[in-house]
Amino acid sequence: MDIRGLERIRRLATRFRAAIQVCDRAVLSPRVRLETFPFGACGDASPLLAAYLEEMGEGIWTYVRGDRDGESHAWIEQAGLIVDITAD
Repeated sequence: MDIRGLERIRRLATRFRAAIQVCDRAVLSPRVRLETFPFGACGDASPLLAAYLEEMGEGIWTYVRGDRDGESHAWIEQAGLIVDITAD
């Protein structure tokens, strides 16, 4: 992926994160846990971000989940590029 493609992904992911931060969480499905976003929301936010990026023409993304020292985390990847809007 070239630098323009990377910049576009960054802009889209940043826009998506900002939308989650300002949305009325009361209108979200109770199955989506974003109340404490970004903390504890990686498992729900990641597939939503993947769907958004796909809708925006950025191809298919893979959901990845890892465990370390009893803690888990999730993010999405495509061709070695990791996108994680809950890394903080």
